[in-house]
Amino acid sequence: MVRSSLGRAVLVDSGLAEAQEYPYYGISVPDFLALTEWLPHEALKASGKVREMTENEEVIFVSHQWTSFSHPDPAGNQLRALQTQIRTLSKGKTAVRSDAALDGGYGYSMVTAGKEWKNKLPNMYLWIDYCSIPQPGAAAGGVHAAQHSDHREGEGDLVAQLKQAVNSIPSY
Repeated sequence: MVRSSLGRAVLVDSGLAEAQEYPYYGISVPDFLALTEWLPHEALKASGKVREMTENEEVIFVSHQWTSFSHPDPAGNQLRALQTQIRTLSKGKTAVRSDAALDGGYGYSMVTAGKEWKNKLPNMYLWIDYCSIPQPGAAAGGVHAAQHSDHREGEGDLVAQLKQAVNSIPSY
């Protein structure tokens, strides 16, 4: 598993580390597995399901393709697929290896054994854009928002916070 501390150390050593403009939020693996639909950052923050991360938490960054302009996954297919994969890893029978590019970049092959997944996942967090950073489009109607609304051009607190959060990603 690529540990954020490794990536962070490379950024700091290279002078590329950015200042954090927006807090680093994550959702616990158990809370994520309990979701029946995608909930935006604001709803999860209000319910206490996302919290600010510290250096002590292990966080998995999740990247996926949004399937619409206004919502990451309106049908919930990617949500269910990710939950299924995490449940599979939680059983402790699947090892995960890094790819050749990461092996070369870090100078060694990284392998996370099934037993490690089983032991750590219940205490880990996920960083997923829709859950972890402000979503102005969700406040404007989420799945039902205009298909081509561009929140980057908007104004207001959520838009400003989104910009700060995106600028902060390298610092996480």
